[in-house]
Amino acid sequence: MFFKAEVRNNDVVRMVPYKEGGANNGHSCIKGRFAWGYAKHKDRLSKPLIRDDIKDDWKEVEWDEAIRFAARRFKEIQNEYGLILLGYYIC
Repeated sequence: MFFKAEVRNNDVVRMVPYKEGGANNGHSCIKGRFAWGYAKHKDRLSKPLIRDDIKDDWKEVEWDEAIRFAARRFKEIQNEYGLILLGYYIC
């Protein structure tokens, strides 16, 4: 799926799906069409946060530490439960 970004004063104001898109016949899901607004939202996180336990407070870290943390946790989960039960979602 390809989109055309309509820009005004250096800000994205609208995303329009590519009409010749073969995957979705020129249509998009709600997230694909409107999620661009999250990129500059005032509440958007701009630095990674991690915590070892759900009871812990979030800790701001650098990107390399966050990536190492995620990779380690994925490996631990995979070793404990198997690859088939490991899933993730990226938006």
